[in-house]
Amino acid sequence: MTQFNSRTEGPKPWWMPAGLALLAAAGVVMYFTSGVVFQAFHGPRTIEEKELAELKEPGSNDNYVSYTPPRPFIDTGLQWGRKGNPGTKYVLLPVGDRFMLCSARIANNGPTFTGRLGHRGGSTEDEVVQRIKASAPDVAARIMPIMLQAVRSIWFDTAVALAAVVILAAGGAFLVLRSMLTKRPPPEPEF
Repeated sequence: MTQFNSRTEGPKPWWMPAGLALLAAAGVVMYFTSGVVFQAFHGPRTIEEKELAELKEPGSNDNYVSYTPPRPFIDTGLQWGRKGNPGTKYVLLPVGDRFMLCSARIANNGPTFTGRLGHRGGSTEDEVVQRIKASAPDVAARIMPIMLQAVRSIWFDTAVALAAVVILAAGGAFLVLRSMLTKRPPPEPEF
């Protein structure tokens, strides 16, 4: 039974390509998540009612915002979460003559809401809007297609992205360096 000995057998032919592939994957993850990471370290930007009212499409690299509505928000009374432990409530934030749906932590009573702007479209958000339509059709007609998600912290996504980059880069660097630094065995003498 032969055991691997890096000093006598030399580098495996797959170490270098695998290491380079892991480094490339780390670069791709960093490229696609850099907007979220930079926003997290920069902090939320304050968005005013006028800008929010004119907003058609929230940018993916500029959607971490802090909004203080000019008038009191409307608590819909709708809460979601685990049985006996609801973690999310839905409120309507006034934006001009319209309302923006906001998912917020139960303990968040305003007046400022911080989170990421995005399109409304999840099944839970659709159910919330349907319930609002059933109880207050005049209000539901004025709900914007954009919502503020103030429940999940941007730091969770940032931590996952940074962990992925570090793990991929460390694995890639290890394989590349191991391939480069492992001594190649001397050539076999020919008889």
